Amino acid sequence: MNSDYQKISEKLDRLFQKTVEKRPGKQLISYVEKGDGSFRWSSSAGSAEDGSPVHEHTPFFIASIDKLINAALLIQLIEEGSVHLDSPFVDYLPESLSKDLHLYKGRDYTGSVTVRHLLTHTSGMADWYEDFPKQGKNLVEEIIKEGDRDLELSELLEYVRNRLTPNFEPQPIQSFLEGKSDGKRIKTRYTDTGFMLICAIIEAVTGQPLEDLHHARIYEPLGMKHTWLAHRTEPSEAVPSVFPLLASGKKVDIPKMLRSVWGVYSTCNDMITFFKALYAGQLFQKPATRDLMFSGWHQFGFPGDRAAVRLPGWPIAYSLGAMQFRLPRMFSPVKAMPEIVGHTGSTGCWLFYCPQLDLYMTGAADDLTAGALPFKYVPAMLKLF
Repeated sequence: MNSDYQKISEKLDRLFQKTVEKRPGKQLISYVEKGDGSFRWSSSAGSAEDGSPVHEHTPFFIASIDKLINAALLIQLIEEGSVHLDSPFVDYLPESLSKDLHLYKGRDYTGSVTVRHLLTHTSGMADWYEDFPKQGKNLVEEIIKEGDRDLELSELLEYVRNRLTPNFEPQPIQSFLEGKSDGKRIKTRYTDTGFMLICAIIEAVTGQPLEDLHHARIYEPLGMKHTWLAHRTEPSEAVPSVFPLLASGKKVDIPKMLRSVWGVYSTCNDMITFFKALYAGQLFQKPATRDLMFSGWHQFGFPGDRAAVRLPGWPIAYSLGAMQFRLPRMFSPVKAMPEIVGHTGSTGCWLFYCPQLDLYMTGAADDLTAGALPFKYVPAMLKLF
């Protein structure tokens, strides 16, 4: 390792330790790799489920990083002609699932919500994971406090339909992409409901379980032998004990819920392998298909309610299942932060690539209260390069 990289490694070590000290659970995995293989660094803190020390090969729950995987699967189907990006999502699902999911200010917009709206978070549909009902607990809080249980898709959508309120009408995303929005910003609000529907569409169109498609179309072709769907499949090779899932530093045991939402476990190496292939377009037949995921960025708005505070917001931008993030110049006055693309998860996990530095970064705190961590920690790492 050259002297410059040695100095960066030492600074990364110090930053890692400072970050761990601030975490209530004192657990974190962090991994960095240059695209040309000239530099790699990793560090870890905490104990695995079996009490052994964690390391860079410890599997962790990837939370919403799986949106990159599910978006890639759906875009494969779009490329193959099985799904059309600007068709109403109700065309692909039974009415029992899709009916009345977007009743806003006395009007039913459900049939106007397209597949593109779901992929870009521009549908305005309520978020089953973070939004609060007018009365009673948030669904996730309810499960954590009252005990783990299976959560059928029909039940989840019934909760969205009857207890939550949409945030706005479906946005003119096509006009925005075509430059016909008269300079107006389209509303964008993160909603996990849209991606649960995407998973359902993938299963409905292919007639196959999502977990089988993950393995057949993504994991096996890329040699991702240490990635699997929680309590649905197994990794192709034996893996160490997993990173425990926490909430404010306290262990949370919700295997039934993780299974219900098609949760994924993976490792740092597998995540980097996946994102290298995705960014290079290796999962698609045509280069233009890959560009769908990494162009047409539109920014999230500022938080307007207590649920939105926990959701991705400004200045994060989104495309078809992928995030773009850079700090505005006012927050980085000495030198502009370079663009990074990828995704994060609500448990404080991340998978990013910085094209300017040819740098891949992944890791996790695996704590339900650590959603904002990547947007503080990753920019701090970038400054060291």
